[in-house]
Amino acid sequence: MVITYLCIGDCVCVANLLVDQHWRCKVADFGIAKLKPTVSKTMTAIGTPAYMAPEVLLKSRYSEKADVFSFAIVLNELYTGRMPYQTPPFSKMNQIELSLAISRDGARPDCGTMPAPLLQLITDCRSEEHTSELQSLAYLV
Repeated sequence: MVITYLCIGDCVCVANLLVDQHWRCKVADFGIAKLKPTVSKTMTAIGTPAYMAPEVLLKSRYSEKADVFSFAIVLNELYTGRMPYQTPPFSKMNQIELSLAISRDGARPDCGTMPAPLLQLITDCRSEEHTSELQSLAYLV
């Protein structure tokens, strides 16, 4: 599977992914996304908090790295079969509390036990390091 990078937005979550019979995946919700050439940094915070990068939740400037972070959350959900942050203590939090836990406390969904290469990929995508290598998602899978 190859992912072609098309947008900067807050729309990368499992509910917005469409997969065809050849396992090609497309992000479907472009209502709040922008084409990459027209945007370099943005400061909106519209989307699904559980999938949003800390900088988006804090309404700081962000780039396509925010989508790479969201991609890591999606990978985690696809492997574990659980929506992000559905285990305690997060399962008892409202959206504001969860947003603060993610953005200020560094909360991340539990990866459980998964193959080391997948865990490394998720960790790298969630990291603030490796930005230059991860901005193009095409090499990831």
